[in-house]
Amino acid sequence: MSTTRQTPAAASTPRDVRCLKEDAQCWYEGYRSGRLGLSLFPCPYPTGTIESWSWTGGHIEGKARREKDERHA
Repeated sequence: MSTTRQTPAAASTPRDVRCLKEDAQCWYEGYRSGRLGLSLFPCPYPTGTIESWSWTGGHIEGKARREKDERHA
């Protein structure tokens, strides 16, 4: 029997929080950049935008995939 008490996630989440969705095209552009081994820093979108967030997330995923493929090659 566990003595820790967990609260439901919904109880700690503010009601007015909006879910942001990634921009699929920007994510894919970043993914291709990461797969090609290009630098993360010339992100073509302004900082703080959903496009920038999406592109950066795609780049990180693409870089991870490239590194995984290199390990298994």
